[in-house]
Amino acid sequence: MKLINTTLLFIVFITSYSQGMSSEDLFKYALENSPIIKNSNLDVNMAEQQIKQALTSGYPKINGSLSFQNFIDIPTTVVPASAFNPMATSDELLGLQFGTDYNANYSLQLDQLIFSFSYIYGVQTAKSYKQLTELVKLKSYDDLLYEVKIAVGNHVFITKNIAFVKESLLEIESLINKTDKMITGGFLDKNAINELEFLKLEMQSLANDLDHKLNTNTYSLKNKIGYPIDSSIDITNQFPSGLSTFIDFKLDEKSTREVQIVQQNLILDKMQLKITKSEALPVISGFFNHQQMAMRNEFNLFDNQEEWYPSTLWGININIPIFNSGEGKAKTTQKEINILKTTNQLENVLREISTLLGLLKNDYQTAIGRYDICEKKQQVADEMYKDELRKYELGSSQLMSLSEKKMLVIQAEQELLKKELEIYTLKSQLEKYTNPVKND
Repeated sequence: MKLINTTLLFIVFITSYSQGMSSEDLFKYALENSPIIKNSNLDVNMAEQQIKQALTSGYPKINGSLSFQNFIDIPTTVVPASAFNPMATSDELLGLQFGTDYNANYSLQLDQLIFSFSYIYGVQTAKSYKQLTELVKLKSYDDLLYEVKIAVGNHVFITKNIAFVKESLLEIESLINKTDKMITGGFLDKNAINELEFLKLEMQSLANDLDHKLNTNTYSLKNKIGYPIDSSIDITNQFPSGLSTFIDFKLDEKSTREVQIVQQNLILDKMQLKITKSEALPVISGFFNHQQMAMRNEFNLFDNQEEWYPSTLWGININIPIFNSGEGKAKTTQKEINILKTTNQLENVLREISTLLGLLKNDYQTAIGRYDICEKKQQVADEMYKDELRKYELGSSQLMSLSEKKMLVIQAEQELLKKELEIYTLKSQLEKYTNPVKND
């Protein structure tokens, strides 16, 4: 049973890729291989480490130290000689040396932050920054998915154009053969074929241009998703079904990544203001210190029989800022200005996104209407050409008139494909803003 299920899954997988990779398939590949996505994920990981750094800055810190001193000349202290000799004159001095030739010391110091507003706000800021990096990461996902969709859309557009051009070339070559036979039979002048030959050259030139554009687009897509440049890739050659069916996208500028990122920046600016203001508040910390000291006249520090003298203490420090010459006020004013600037930026982004979404939806609706018209024009042009072809084969139409009708078919087909690509592009843009990538 397990083997059957595995086989069915494999068949489904093969079937899904037999028609080429869709934009969703390519995006899934990019999530694992794109350098842009990898860096976005690393930015989030770095933000997580910054939170840990902010948290641990308030945890206990333990430091140890070792020191050794060898006094070649022991420092001399001068005292009045009368302190030791009452008979000495008042201006007589006596030099005394205090200390030993060899001193050693080792100590352990424990420091603990007890209370600090800067610490509290610093941790909150680090967490807010992580949320910002998450939003930036998701925006990079949205941007990449959109770019992949556009590249796939261009691929489909070019591929369809190439197929149409190849089909047209075969049809033109068939007409050339028929016309050549008519010239040989004396029914047409030998110059009559020039119109078709010119049209054939035009189509061959167009085919070469399309091949070049297809290769360029494919290389660009591979680069975006981190796909090996020298490996072949099978991409779908069809637009999604129901492309010309209008979708009433629900527009909400406040839910877009662009607005959310600016909102998060505003939160960070406010946190920075709190941190700056907290620098004027007291900071309470505690410490514990223990040390052992050895003082010897001989270098016998490793002699267990000799004494080491201990010293142990603990205490609390309260740092109270009193006056900073106006530096704090200037820093606070700068942070307040940043908040005002970000608030203005948020208002501007909201307005721009709202305008953009409205324009995109209007263009999208208009493009669908134009597509319907172009589709009808293409059908009419095709019928006109077929009718002219029947007349030409019966000898009741001129080759120039047939060539003109064929050019109308080519123009109508290309216009229809352009409108199809336009709808696909506008729909992809609207999906980027209204249906962003979820944070799995």
